[in-house]
Amino acid sequence: SKLMQLMHARHLATWPQAPACYAVHPGLVKTAIGNKHSLGYMGLIWTLFTNWRGISPKEGADNSLWLANSAVEDRPPSGSYVHKRSIKAPLALAQDAEACSRLYHSTKSWLAPWLEKS
Repeated sequence: SKLMQLMHARHLATWPQAPACYAVHPGLVKTAIGNKHSLGYMGLIWTLFTNWRGISPKEGADNSLWLANSAVEDRPPSGSYVHKRSIKAPLALAQDAEACSRLYHSTKSWLAPWLEKS
C-alpha cells in the first residue's frame, strides 16, 4: 500500500549514511493495473474511470524522474511523500517513528527466508 511504502521510506530516511529515500505518488495513471484480478464490472469501472480522469504513464513517471534528476540540494528531505513535485503531509500513522520501525522490522522478518537465499 502507499501508506506502507511511505512508512518504509520514513524509516529508511532515519538511517545514518542511507541514500535519500522517498515515497512517490504517481497519480491516477491510465494503466490496466486495476483490471488485474478484478471481479465482475470492477475492471470496466477502472478502465472507464482512468480513461476519464487518469494521466498518461509518462505523466505518472514525472515525480520519480524529477527526484532522480534534481540536484541534491533541490530535493525534498529524505523520507518525504511526494506528489506533483511537492511534499504532501502524510497520515498521522506515517509520522509515528515507532510504527514505521515496527513495520520495517516486521517486513524484514517476513521476508527473511527469501533474503537469506541471496
